[in-house]
Amino acid sequence: MRALAVTLCALLAWSLGAPLTSAEAQTPAQSQTPAQSQALAQALAQARSTDAAAYAETLVARARAMGLADSPTWRRLGHWKPSGWSRLWFLGPLSGWSSEADGAGFFLAPVGKTSPAAELAATLRAFAAPIPEVDDEHPRCRFPARYRFLHQALSIDPARIPQPRCAKYAEFLRALAPEAVVVVFSSYYLGQAASAFGHTFFRVERRRGDESAEKRQLLDTGIDYSADNTTSNALLYALMGMGGGFRGSFRKMPYYYKVREYNDYESRDLWEYRLALDDEQLARFVAHIWELGHTYFDYFYFTENCSYHILGALEVANPSWNLLARLKVPVVPADTIKVLDEVPGLVAEVSYRPSLMTQFRARTDAMSDAQRAQVSTLHREPDAAFPAHMSRRERVEVLDAAADLVDILSAEDVLLRPESRAAQTKLRLLGRRAEMGGASAPLDIAPPVHKRPDHGHGTRRLSLGAGYTAEQRRYLSLGFRATLHDLADPSDGYPELSQLEFLPIELRASLDEDARVWLQRAALARIVHLNAFDRFDRSISWNVELGARRIEDAGCPGCLAGGVSGGGGLTGAWLGDRVALFAMLDTQLLWSPELDGVAAAPVRVGAGPMGGVRVRWHRRLLSLLTGSWTWLPGQEPGSTWSVDGTMRWGLSRDVAIDLTLASHPRDLDARAAIMLYY
Repeated sequence: MRALAVTLCALLAWSLGAPLTSAEAQTPAQSQTPAQSQALAQALAQARSTDAAAYAETLVARARAMGLADSPTWRRLGHWKPSGWSRLWFLGPLSGWSSEADGAGFFLAPVGKTSPAAELAATLRAFAAPIPEVDDEHPRCRFPARYRFLHQALSIDPARIPQPRCAKYAEFLRALAPEAVVVVFSSYYLGQAASAFGHTFFRVERRRGDESAEKRQLLDTGIDYSADNTTSNALLYALMGMGGGFRGSFRKMPYYYKVREYNDYESRDLWEYRLALDDEQLARFVAHIWELGHTYFDYFYFTENCSYHILGALEVANPSWNLLARLKVPVVPADTIKVLDEVPGLVAEVSYRPSLMTQFRARTDAMSDAQRAQVSTLHREPDAAFPAHMSRRERVEVLDAAADLVDILSAEDVLLRPESRAAQTKLRLLGRRAEMGGASAPLDIAPPVHKRPDHGHGTRRLSLGAGYTAEQRRYLSLGFRATLHDLADPSDGYPELSQLEFLPIELRASLDEDARVWLQRAALARIVHLNAFDRFDRSISWNVELGARRIEDAGCPGCLAGGVSGGGGLTGAWLGDRVALFAMLDTQLLWSPELDGVAAAPVRVGAGPMGGVRVRWHRRLLSLLTGSWTWLPGQEPGSTWSVDGTMRWGLSRDVAIDLTLASHPRDLDARAAIMLYY
């Protein structure tokens, strides 16, 4: 009876919130059996569970009364967007909701993916659920950002719901030791389809210790969102990437891994944008990153990509920034940075981390011809003797540069295959450098501010122009490009010798009596990569185009033919890439029902030389001259040719004047246009 009385007193005291005195809480061992102790514990647990469940229902009712499920913060936490066709503005009032998160474990309600209200109620009830055997599986441990928001919005009393330890989340916070968040832009890299438009990811700065600034940054944590690639087939990768065929997920890794991957392996400069987050915003962001690590999103190359989802994660810190609403389609990484710039005061500091190639060029540009020749020699023969006239300082510079060159050309072998020739060459060069002693002179590379991605022209382009042909035909021209940049565009913010265009289209309308409208040219993609060929880099230049164009020769006068063309060759560049001369061997495969092609079939197959010269007179004034001759064996007219010249002057960052002259077997065409980048 005494044990029962103690149990009832304990239940009454706990339900009223009164603490138990030691006398009330303790029962002599001789008067309470183990079974009675277990019954007491079960009774207390049941009482707590009942009270927590009742308290959760009170919170659910309060949240409904406040309309909390419609709050911007809750919508951001669940990544809910208007679903389907309701994304169109005129269907807005009729819209439903759907979360962009696709992992089932991200939702606690059966209809949580499509109902923010149901998910909010389920979340509150789940927070009141008993702690499981593995307490890290408790919803409070899985969704700390949700709890933080709901605790603040509803003034939740932590004492009235279970309080799991959440050891894994605590370890996550300890490892991050977050002090600030940095958005990192990794520059354009045409060597890999997924990175052709650049890439953005997070660096979470650790709290300051005794390390140097450089070492501390390398020990920071990188947070990356990317597709989980399941194929090595380039065509399949493109189709799956555009169609949402991959899962995309957030993952963390030491920042030095990303530096090694982008800065060293791929020789990509990194631009770092440190954000001005206050303590609350930082805590929300970090808590939400933990939540996102337990789900995935279907990956879409041009919409829900790395740039889109890192902004979605960042928006949780402050929904009033409306970062995602500022984006346009297609979403490209450079636009991520421009969106951050649009929020007053959000970007606190910008820093630059030059790639290994940039560092190597800085070393060799200051060298004599004899030193550069010796760098090339040591890369091939690490034991080669130095010329007698070369000073100790010059020899040190040469050894440093030669070691960098081995890393640039054979990074994977150096890191992963210690028995490889490249790794042994690097080891020998480092040994010779150590024998000479002394510290190397520090490299002082000024950030190329004009190449910052947020300083480039808009990624989309509209053009309006008028033209005149030698046959005295007049026309209006309307052009559109979904993204990104061509060789004649102002070069600020973009790679100097690369062209990457997605969906460039040109329509023309006659100003003569026939008043017709026609498609002059369109492409799904048009890519040109001019790689300056020199003693250190012998990579080829190449181009590829998939689209449709007008044929202006006797084989198909004025008809529209679709197909693919491409080729490769060499490029020479001088004066810091201001002048580039290129020559390639091009091939083409075109189809049109009007073509007089191979064996009288509507297919044209051709090959021949193509080349040109590009001159950057000023950062906003460029000229481009290209020409081609194509052999058409067994086809009408046997061969064809074209010459095109362009002069483009950027009046401002986002406005340019374009003058074009094109010559081909049928006609001569002159056009002037104004181009608007946005």
